[in-house]
Amino acid sequence: MKKGMTGPSGKVVVAVNFDANAPSLVKAAVSLCKVSGMGLRLVHVTEPFFANYVRTVEPIAGIRPDLILGVENEAIRAAEAHLKELVTDVVQGFPVSTSVVVGRISDGIIADAVADNATLIMTGAAKHSHRFIPKGFSTPLSLMADSPLPVLVVPEGAALDFSKEGFRVLLADDLRDETLSAVRAAFEIADAAGQAEVLQLHVNVMSEDTFAICLDSALRAARSPSDLSAKELYSMAERFLNDKIEARAAEEKRRHRAAGGRWNAMLVVGKVDEELNHGATKFKPELLVFGRHQRFHGKSLVFGQVPFFSMLALGKPIMVVPPDAS
Repeated sequence: MKKGMTGPSGKVVVAVNFDANAPSLVKAAVSLCKVSGMGLRLVHVTEPFFANYVRTVEPIAGIRPDLILGVENEAIRAAEAHLKELVTDVVQGFPVSTSVVVGRISDGIIADAVADNATLIMTGAAKHSHRFIPKGFSTPLSLMADSPLPVLVVPEGAALDFSKEGFRVLLADDLRDETLSAVRAAFEIADAAGQAEVLQLHVNVMSEDTFAICLDSALRAARSPSDLSAKELYSMAERFLNDKIEARAAEEKRRHRAAGGRWNAMLVVGKVDEELNHGATKFKPELLVFGRHQRFHGKSLVFGQVPFFSMLALGKPIMVVPPDAS
């Protein structure tokens, strides 16, 4: 990362929702901070009750605004107390700051993280967070789409311990320039976890048969026969993809191997979401890493050909890294 996502200059902002997943989410963040040297900040966002009241209720109900403002202030105090309790129960012997923000949840988390010079946002995800909701996207989906910082999502029931021996990272690499930051981030996380294993997976959506059909059509249209067969040309294309996988983040891979970490590449053919699911089932990673091509505003949340909600549906901790985050 440009200023180092991990290490003393890095900081994790954890979006705390005071649900059943909160303790395990904070424990996961603490384990990352302990192995990486990053700082930790717990943030809770509460809705602006007073502003909503003034806009919708007060003209009809005639209830005193100061009473509603008192309710909002009490909610903030209660949230601050809950954060301190969570720190006492989970973050023993570890320095951590806390913050309660009033506003829209995803916007408040991002604003606090940026203002605090954080390098990573962590959030939990309920069992149905990968589904679209009538009024928009869940908080994890919104953060994955809009955050200028990498976002690490820990689904409900998923344990994530960065100090675990044999930590595994599955890097879903589409080989685009915009997602090179995700490749670098994956190795930085793997290095922090110790002698971790990284599997760099690229899915080629074009099979040899499909390639042969397309090539034949192109040659016929151009009226220009090829000296090489479709099979030979397809083999050349596969070698090109393998070479590109090897070349990406070459310096990070060298350091990772020198520190005792392991790295393997895998080029597979098929549908992206199916092959990622198959790879996650077979490799059993502790963490999956994806790159994000751009921000999305009112568009489908898609990573290449994989919707963000499909990533969450895997039920594994995932990290989404935006362009230029490294």
